[in-house]
Amino acid sequence: MRRWKIVGLVVVLLLGSVIFYFLNTRIWIDKFEMNGDTIIFENHVYVSKGTLSESDTDNLGKKIGVAADGKRTLTDYIWPVWIYEYKDDREQHNRIFAKGLMDLGTVYLKQAQQ
Repeated sequence: MRRWKIVGLVVVLLLGSVIFYFLNTRIWIDKFEMNGDTIIFENHVYVSKGTLSESDTDNLGKKIGVAADGKRTLTDYIWPVWIYEYKDDREQHNRIFAKGLMDLGTVYLKQAQQ
């Protein structure tokens, strides 16, 4: 009987950690608005750099948000477009990196305050 309690506790902890991970990486994270080649977050506008080089992906930091074009759909929660910061640009976020599940990614540069 004691073994089943331990197995049950492990299963509950695993399910809890999966649910927490999903909420932490898709629901509780900042939302960026995609509009064609631009991304808007708060009062910052980011425009696509257009080209991608190997050095653009070398210095990626942590995920800072998810982006969606308009209202988020179910697929945006399952396969979001992740927004990454750069390690050398953590405070200003003058450039960000957007990458989907099967996407190489795109670099966006901060243009102006709205």
